[in-house]
Amino acid sequence: MTYPHEPMYGWALTLDGVPVPIAAAQRGQRYLCPVCKKEMVPKMGDFKQHHFAHLNLLDCTPDNVARAVAGKWLVLTLTRYLASGQPVLIEWRTQNTSYKVDVLKNAAAIKENENTPQGQADIALLNKKGEAQVVILLGLGSPPEQEQLHQWTRNGTAVIVLNPTGVRTGQIQLDNLLAESEISGGWWLLDEKQLPPNLVRAPQMIRKVLRRAVRKPPYRFYGELHTEGAFSHLLEVEGHKLWLPQEVWRDTIGGARNRLGQDVDVLLQTWETHDGGQIALFYVTVRETTAVAVRRFQAGENIAFNLGTSAFRLPSVTAVDLARHLAGGPINFPA
Repeated sequence: MTYPHEPMYGWALTLDGVPVPIAAAQRGQRYLCPVCKKEMVPKMGDFKQHHFAHLNLLDCTPDNVARAVAGKWLVLTLTRYLASGQPVLIEWRTQNTSYKVDVLKNAAAIKENENTPQGQADIALLNKKGEAQVVILLGLGSPPEQEQLHQWTRNGTAVIVLNPTGVRTGQIQLDNLLAESEISGGWWLLDEKQLPPNLVRAPQMIRKVLRRAVRKPPYRFYGELHTEGAFSHLLEVEGHKLWLPQEVWRDTIGGARNRLGQDVDVLLQTWETHDGGQIALFYVTVRETTAVAVRRFQAGENIAFNLGTSAFRLPSVTAVDLARHLAGGPINFPA
């Protein structure tokens, strides 16, 4: 019996229980629904999108079918790559350029439905210590909250959110699925040969270096981000070199955006200190220039700074001018 509006499923199981996306289905093979275990057939004509269909219409939604087996298929596929030593590349992008990252770098195990300290992951790529270095979300259902993503990236876990259409329909190959995904974090997985020497990459270490920069008088720091070879947005802090394009700052530090003009932006984040004080961190962008300011306020001292002056919008002002002011030092506006 046929139905005019039968659901189109992207996934099925072989009789041996192996998940198969419709893109890998073969005519003449028998398949089962991963939810109800009833028989499915691949519809692979020339006019409609290829899909699986139940022999008899049942109440199994395409999302439930995909949710039941897409994760298992990914685990099996990634495990094969890991066992063979093949890289699985994603593209991590900044505003200015992009970099290839191997998500299997340092991976020792791949698990489905893994509980991490920062939340539930559909798939987790674990290092030898059992820590999640990459988590993958299938993208089905409600989009993940940004704060949830930041909790992972600020703790050194990259997040891959898959395109739900590709997952749902099964019209996928691994490389295409990853190419269409949204990536948060992961720069710390870059090959060291691509990086400037002595670069601090781990989010936890970046925060530690910035915190230590204001641990003693005068309790303030500011610096301009510069370019070294192919890498821009490098910051020198007490002998350390931090790579801080805005994407890294957002995923490592975060903060609220303050737009002072068409080409003047300040990201502001605050941290508490162990003695009741606070640390204010500023990521300053003024036209083509970028700088960072960090200032510590003692216990009982109010965080105070003025972003209201129109002088910041003068064409001659640079990011380091504004950062110097926010760090508590005088600001000199060029003539």
